[in-house]
Amino acid sequence: MSTRADQFRANALHEVGEDYQWGKEGTGGVAGNDEYDCSGFTWAMLNDVGVKMARTTAEGFRKRGKAIIAPSMVGADFGVLLRPDGTAHHIAPFIGKDEVVEAKGEAYGVVKTTVAAFHKRGARWYHFPDVNLGSLTGANPVPSPRAYPGHLITWGSKDNTSTRWIQKRLNAHGIHVAVNGVFARETYAATTAFRHRYGWHGGTVGPQTWKALAS
Repeated sequence: MSTRADQFRANALHEVGEDYQWGKEGTGGVAGNDEYDCSGFTWAMLNDVGVKMARTTAEGFRKRGKAIIAPSMVGADFGVLLRPDGTAHHIAPFIGKDEVVEAKGEAYGVVKTTVAAFHKRGARWYHFPDVNLGSLTGANPVPSPRAYPGHLITWGSKDNTSTRWIQKRLNAHGIHVAVNGVFARETYAATTAFRHRYGWHGGTVGPQTWKALAS
């Protein structure tokens, strides 16, 4: 039986490789956005496992946390990097097994690193006293699925966020396409090739194709 800690870890690892963009709070399974900043990533991963707290900054999260020596509780514990004045400018949640996942910056995107490596960068560790996701069980739950946006996506679509997700999932399924948020000839052809695997025709993405891409 998987716990919320297992789901938190699975969701965070699933987002490794996604893009960094300041001010973004893509929530993975909830909204299907692809871009995060560090505090937005932390908020999104907690939101995805049912922990509802206000979206805030790294410093805002630090203030609501309790200082600890080292992390041990998945999702409830996090590291921050501090400015000279003692305020936090970066945050990364602990996912267990001596690992953290962070939206590191525009040059890196969302990456996985170790507690030790993050500590060497000057991390200070905190705990959300009102969050308990349980312990890791060794289960490997399927990441929370990204919600289908509710409208057909095809050539000329203006839904750039969903198009970027489709392009990334096409690449994950071995069909190379540029990730640019533009649903034009190349993406339509790639989607057509993907749908052909299931005996479907055309390059339109509806709920059935969305589900297949998410698998």
